[in-house]
Parts: sequence; C-alpha cells; structure tokens
Amino acid sequence: MLPNAVRKRLSPISTVRARFVLPRCKSTIGTQGTAASPVNMRSRATDAAEPRLPEIPASFFVPQRLWTLAEGLRIEEYRPAEFEALPSHDHPMLVINVMLTGVLHETVHGRTHTLKAGMLSVLPPDCAHQVRAAVAGTRVLHLEIEPVWLRRTPALGQRAFAYRTEQGPLVVQLTTRLVDEIQRQDPFSSPVIEALVVDALCQLCRLEQQPNTSPVWLKALIQDVSSAPESAPSLDQVARRQGIHLQTASRLFKRHVGQGYKAFLLAQRVIRACAWLTEHPEWDLAYLANRLGFADQSHFTRVFRAHRGQTPAQFRSQARQV
Repeated sequence: MLPNAVRKRLSPISTVRARFVLPRCKSTIGTQGTAASPVNMRSRATDAAEPRLPEIPASFFVPQRLWTLAEGLRIEEYRPAEFEALPSHDHPMLVINVMLTGVLHETVHGRTHTLKAGMLSVLPPDCAHQVRAAVAGTRVLHLEIEPVWLRRTPALGQRAFAYRTEQGPLVVQLTTRLVDEIQRQDPFSSPVIEALVVDALCQLCRLEQQPNTSPVWLKALIQDVSSAPESAPSLDQVARRQGIHLQTASRLFKRHVGQGYKAFLLAQRVIRACAWLTEHPEWDLAYLANRLGFADQSHFTRVFRAHRGQTPAQFRSQARQV
C-alpha cells in the first residue's frame, strides 16, 4: 500500500466508466466508476533527504477497464495520451505489458525498448523502469501477477523471471485470445483468461531455452497485420517480395502462427472492428466495412457474425448499453 502522503499527491484521480465487466470478475472500479489508487506501483524517488513521488500524469492511474480475475491476477487496460511519460518506478509483482495499438518506449537498466502492437514485455518484481507513450492511440493490456497466483502452478511459482520483450506467434495468439475473451463476456471468460495467462507464461519459459526460428519477414508481417489489419498486404505480395513460392509462405505462416494467413487476418480485422464499433458508434457500417478492407458490408457482417456470434449492429447496440 502507498503511504497516505503519496496518496494525497495522487488525488484527485479523474474517474472513468467501465464499458463492460467480465462475468464473475470482481471489478475494482466502483459502481460510480471511480478508479482505485495505484497501490501496486512504487515510485523510485531519487531524493533520499525528502522522499516524494514525482509528478505523474493522472491518466496512467485511471485504467479504461480494470478487472480482478482471481486472487493475485489483475488485468488493466491503459490508454495514455501522446508523449505522456511515467517516471522510474517498480512493481512488487510480475508484470506483463501486452501492446494492443500504438507505440510505447520502455526504459529498463538504462536501455530503451520500443514496444509496438503485437509485442509484449515481461517485468520481474522490483524491476525499475520508465515508460513513455510515443504516439496517440496507444493501448496496453497491463497484467499484474502476484506470487500467490503463480504458486498455483508449481513450475511457475519456482521460476525467476527476467526482463524481456517478445513478439511473434505466441504474442499474437495471446493477444487475440485475450481480446476475444474480454469482449465475449460469458461465464467462461474468467477461467479461460486464467488458462491463457498460464499457457503464455509456460511458453515464454520454453522460448528462453529454444532458439527463435521464425523468419524475419514473418515476424514483420505478423507485426504489420496486428498493427494495421485494414491495410495489410496479401500473402502473395509478401511471397513475391521475399522471392519464395506462395505455398511455401503459406506453409511457413501456418507452422509458426498456428492458423492460415487469411484466418489470422480476418480475426485481426474483427478485433479492430470491435474497437472501432465501441469508440466510434457514429460510423456507418458500410464505411467501416470499406475501411477494414472488406469487399462490402455484407461480407463484413458474415465474417463478424462467424467470429462473434452476432452482427456488427448488435455488438454496437450492446456496447452502447453497457
């Protein structure tokens, strides 16, 4: 817990209203939408004579969406403004930052790492770091994982994690499934998300012991599609640029990502559609379909219903009511 003096410096914290809450998830946002204080962040004050918390933008402390899924596991979504920076601080638990959109600069041990959509970073407990949003529209899923939750899986409870960044199929699959379950809002979402986090942590541990064999062009393609699925190139275009046969590119993509390129691209477009339907309810569906790269509104509706079990209009109407 932060000292009372620190809490006073953080007040008043602006309020937000959660757009939805996962079933069976204990939300830490009150019924009036007031966010809790950032109890799990510790400032790294440099003035030993007079310890004080540096001036920190309030928006970093006000997650747009905040859930406690189980004892020791919490997920927050942050949308910092362009160029907002968070001074050096650490967390008493393991933290994973999953990039949804935008660009975030994360400085650890004097080295700055650039995180983009389709990437994540792992911050071990007590790891001092600074963050800065490089562009507007940056969105980050911030996972806080305490030892009490990790100990439920013995192999993870005994693991000493180090700082690292990761991109590629693992991150894409984790991000896609997390976003899908958060938006799905059914009674199974909470346990599914817990299972996803366990699986991701185990896969990260395995990756530390294995060389990364994904081709450079494949990593770049995954990042491009995750960042801007509406303008992603066709796999044929990518194959031509790389001087390989289309079937070879298709086979490599499916081997490393776990699904075909078309299925992956459509899934990413549906994720982007959900975000835009929530953020821009005034947009016409035909315009949205065209902007996302679909042939027409009918095609967009068919794909969206196949992934979400409802039409875009139904999803938008539901989002407005929450």
